[in-house]
This record gives sequence, structure tokens and C-alpha cells, in this order.
Amino acid sequence: MALWQKLLLVLSSVTFFGVAQADEGRPDTEIVRPAKLLTIENPLAQQIRTFPAEVKATSRTELAFRISGELTELAAQEGQPVQKGQLLARLDPADYKVVLDQRRAQYRLAKAQYDRFDKMLKRKLVSASLYDEKRAELDVARAALKRAELDVKYTELRAPYDGTVSHRLVENFQNIQAKEPVIVIQSGDQIDIEFQVPEWIVALPTKPDARDQRADIFFDALPDKSFKAEYRERTAEADPKTGSYSVTLSMKQPKALEVFPGMTASVQFDLTRVFELESLRFVLPVEAVFSAEDRPADSQFRQIWKVAPDTMRVSRADVEVGKITSNGIEILSGLSAGDIVVVAGVHHLTEGMKVRPWVRERGI
Repeated sequence: MALWQKLLLVLSSVTFFGVAQADEGRPDTEIVRPAKLLTIENPLAQQIRTFPAEVKATSRTELAFRISGELTELAAQEGQPVQKGQLLARLDPADYKVVLDQRRAQYRLAKAQYDRFDKMLKRKLVSASLYDEKRAELDVARAALKRAELDVKYTELRAPYDGTVSHRLVENFQNIQAKEPVIVIQSGDQIDIEFQVPEWIVALPTKPDARDQRADIFFDALPDKSFKAEYRERTAEADPKTGSYSVTLSMKQPKALEVFPGMTASVQFDLTRVFELESLRFVLPVEAVFSAEDRPADSQFRQIWKVAPDTMRVSRADVEVGKITSNGIEILSGLSAGDIVVVAGVHHLTEGMKVRPWVRERGI
């Protein structure tokens, strides 16, 4: 064998031996899988919740004339505060006054005839049936006169309570039909705060003094100051689109800020002061719970991945599950406050695998 061939053989052997030794000494790289984690909070701790809300008028009334006619005076301006009984609009009363004069004359005639027949009846100069006829004519004339007087009164539209004119729906000198809305008025000293709450909150039992508890209201126009509002009412049926319930709070018009219907606000209150939360369960996303291989599919017990905070390694844990709600699945046992649970991608994990918190990456 040639010398150069022997040298090549020796170098190849040395290289192979060195690579083999390097591979034997190199440790395997451990896979650390990103995972979406959730730290369990105590459901019985202070539960302050904030809900977006909208300002509503406590009383809102569309005012209309009871009769038809030409609008000759529209005194109310939008945004104008008004007092109870204040004139807001007027129809032309001329035609109704003419009718009133006619009804007065007819009533006077009927009254005179009735008085005459009343005297004649006492002297037995007329029959009782003819007397009854004149008395009926007087009653009809009296009713017609009353109707004409009311029609003249109804040519004026007055404020039913102290408030503010929010809308004018017509313009002056229009021909207005009876019961056609003309002006919208709303109460000025009280306002309502309306917001939506989910089904799981509505289902909670309330404390005996729940109605006495007040919520904090924050207005976007004055975010650093809170105002107190008291409970007024709640709808009995859920919104078919959102599944939530409408709750209304009431409060006095704040002096530090002029608030109008349609403005946005925030409602903040502590659930523990309003509801009995002893029965409140831990709730996990449905995706965090999976079935054990050795248990039937309809078993009440499922499994989750818990994460050890010191090693960040996962381990299976048995939990007892309850009903599924719009917020997730109830956990009846096997879970404690402070536990760290994997809530997404559970089927990609194995016992003892190391994980790290998943962080959404920003786009370019």
C-alpha cells in the first residue's frame, strides 16, 4: 500500500474517533414549549367589576296635542329647562273658540227651555215625558259645552313636570294631527345609568341588603371623580343577541358636571358586597380541561396541566367538573387559589415537560 494511502487511513480513523467522542459528550437540548398560562385567583376575594354604561333619562315623555290644528307658537327650545305647567307650544284656537261660543249659546237655550218646562211640570201643564226630553237636551248641551271648553284648553301644550326639552319634533306653523309627537321632555333632576351584566352574575343569590348598596359611577367627561348611584331595576329577560341582562341605576344630576342622556359612563362595584359568593366556583376555559385515557368520556372527573412555579414543569392533576357556562367550565374540586394552569394547547404537552409563558409576538 502506498504511503499516502496509509496516511489517509490514519487521519480518517482519528477524525471518526474524535467526532464520536464529541457526540457522546454533548448533552441533548431540552425542548421548552410556550404555553398560555392562567394563575387561579380566589373567587371569594374582593371582586371589583367595572362595566361600560350609558346615561338614560329617568323620565322621558313624548308630548302631543290631543286635537288637530295649525301650530302658531313653539316656545320651547332644545336644551331649555322648563317648569311644570310652563307653556311649550300652542295651536291656533280661533276655530275652537267659535265652536265654544256655539256650544255656550246652545247650552243657554237648553237651560232656559228646561227651566220653563220644570215650572210647567209643577203646574201640571206639560207631560212628564216632554219634561224628560228637555232635561236630556240640557244634559247633551252641557256635555257639548264641556267638550268645547276642553278643546280650547287643549290648544295649549304644557310641561307635565320639571325637566328639560330634549327634542323638538316639528316646526312652527305646521299643521299638527292629534296625538302627533311634538316635543320630547325629560326629567332634569334625576338620571339613570344603564349597563349590561352577564348571566352568571344575575344567577348569584343576593344579600339581604343588596338594594341598599351603592355603585360608583365614573363619567368619561370627568374620569377622576366618582358619583354614587342606587339600584333601580333589572330586566327579567336576557337580550337575545348578547345573553346579558340590563341593569338600571338611578342618581341625582351631579352638580360638578352637566350630564345628558346618551353620554358614556362606567359602573364599578364590589360583587362581594352585593352577592352571596360562597357558592361561587372556580371557572376554567373549556380548552384547559381534557379527559383521562383510563376514564369513561362521561366521567365527572377530568384532568388539567398544573405548572410548578419553581421548575416550570407540568404535571397532570385530576379535577371534578361542574356545568359549562358562557364563561367556561366550573371546577368543583382539585383546584386552589394560586395554582398555575395551562389553558391552551394541552394536547401538545407530556408529563414533566418544561414550559414558558406564551407571549404574543408583535407583527412587523
